[in-house]
This record gives sequence, structure tokens and C-alpha cells, in this order.
Amino acid sequence: MNIETLATFFGWCTVINIGLMIFGGLSWILLKEGLSKLVATMFGVTQEEVKAAFLRKLLYYRAAVFFLNLAPYIALKIMA
Repeated sequence: MNIETLATFFGWCTVINIGLMIFGGLSWILLKEGLSKLVATMFGVTQEEVKAAFLRKLLYYRAAVFFLNLAPYIALKIMA
């Protein structure tokens, strides 16, 4: 496996993960109240806790995409 193959792999991983992140963010924006109410009743927490937890997880996901997909892609492109 060469550097170009790995760079292509990490590039597509980044594109797919950013797409999933955008989809999750948009679906949360459009369905925030209904989803937070549903999840709150399922797990016995308040809607504010659900909203805060979702935003925290979205930030963790964004950081993971950057450090595990985008940073290796950029490093491989520099090396190539």
C-alpha cells in the first residue's frame, strides 16, 4: 500500500464523515423539539440535558473527524 492509496482512503473517510456530521446537525436543527422530547421520556432526563448531550457529542465527533481523518489526510498529502 502506497502513500497515494492511503491519502485517497483518508480523503474519502473525511468526506463521508463530514457528510454524516452535516446530516446529523441538520436533522437536529429540523427535529430538535420532537427528538429531545422522545429521548427525554425514553431515558428519564430533561430535554435540556438531551440537547446539551447532543451538542457535546457533535463536538466530540467533529474533533474525532479532524484528528482521525483530516489530519492524517493532510499529513499524507504533504509527504507525497
